[in-house]
Amino acid sequence: MTLVVRRPRAVLAVLIIAALAAALLVVGAAKSSEALNGKVLILDTTLSSSSSINEQTQAATLGLGADVVTPEQWAAMTTADFAQYDAVVLGDDHCAESDAADVLAAPLANLATWVPAVTGNVFFSTSDAVYHANEGDNEDGATLQITKGLAFAGGSGATGLYFTSSCYGDDAWVGILDAISPGWSANSNESDAIHVTGSAALLMGLDDANLVEYSDSVHHFIESWASDFTVYAIATDEISGGATGAANQGGVASTATVDGPYEAQDGTTGAPVILIRGTNTSPSHILLQDDQTHEVGQTAHLLATVTNPNLEEVVDSALPVGGITVTFTAVSGPNAGKTVQAVTDSDGNATTDYTSALTGADVWQASFVDPDEHTETSNQVTVTWTAAAALPLVVTPHFTG
Repeated sequence: MTLVVRRPRAVLAVLIIAALAAALLVVGAAKSSEALNGKVLILDTTLSSSSSINEQTQAATLGLGADVVTPEQWAAMTTADFAQYDAVVLGDDHCAESDAADVLAAPLANLATWVPAVTGNVFFSTSDAVYHANEGDNEDGATLQITKGLAFAGGSGATGLYFTSSCYGDDAWVGILDAISPGWSANSNESDAIHVTGSAALLMGLDDANLVEYSDSVHHFIESWASDFTVYAIATDEISGGATGAANQGGVASTATVDGPYEAQDGTTGAPVILIRGTNTSPSHILLQDDQTHEVGQTAHLLATVTNPNLEEVVDSALPVGGITVTFTAVSGPNAGKTVQAVTDSDGNATTDYTSALTGADVWQASFVDPDEHTETSNQVTVTWTAAAALPLVVTPHFTG
């Protein structure tokens, strides 16, 4: 008797289908066990429930439910309870000018319980966007800031955080950021000149025009911040006269240019007022998406998006993003040194495809030269190349003689 190794197509197809089915069952089971509940959790002391536009109403526009809890209910929750939610929301109490030590007493008291549940995206702003969505001069922009911020916080597939320092009169709120990731300090400066310096897939469209001319867009400047956060927007001018309440109501105040502490890739300087942490974020006006894995010989698809490459002065509308040359560079990996150029379409998207004959992990970055001749460089993404899967061997007895 002789054994002959064969790969009958019918048997092979059955084995592959069975393997795929088993893999899908495993993936499905994992996803189900970690599923979020499709809601945001809002602390009621931070919710302006009487406002027609607030974090609860805007969560609803995203298809998210909301559980609004009292400080007592918050204190009784476990880490697992918090981890059920798409996002935890500590919002704007309509610029009530209260102390954070009072409004945020519950989350400050049990940081060790709820902060470990926040493993998803974090959106932090020093704006009182709810106040301005209902009372301000740029209601549409403030509303979009709330909506986009919630979409970012709740969009990673893990529990995120949406947090604003509103108009708090003390700095106790900094303790929440330090618990998320240490290294924060702030002051109580105010500004109405906000410039977007970063980008994120879930924040597309939240540009300068949506963040300026609130009469007083922000009420704190960030002086230092955690290294794992990306600066999304800065204040370029400081309101140097007038109280918060007067400024919110259109009071006249003088302004002064802010020289730091942050210098953006487009050459602007200012104080951070929106900072983000999470997936698909970039410190510039060009975003590269996404990490991916392929077998050698397959095709990887790189997508870079140029987002509103503003000049050195804050403008009221986005500049065109089409027709811009983007350079893709493999900075390390088996294809290190490879460069490709592509031109953006009218939406700012530039794409390129490539293959690899070698296994390993390519790290890619994209860049472009903005209208003010600054080279802006994207975040990095990794394309992992694995060996082609070996076909299963099927041993079929074959009798001779």
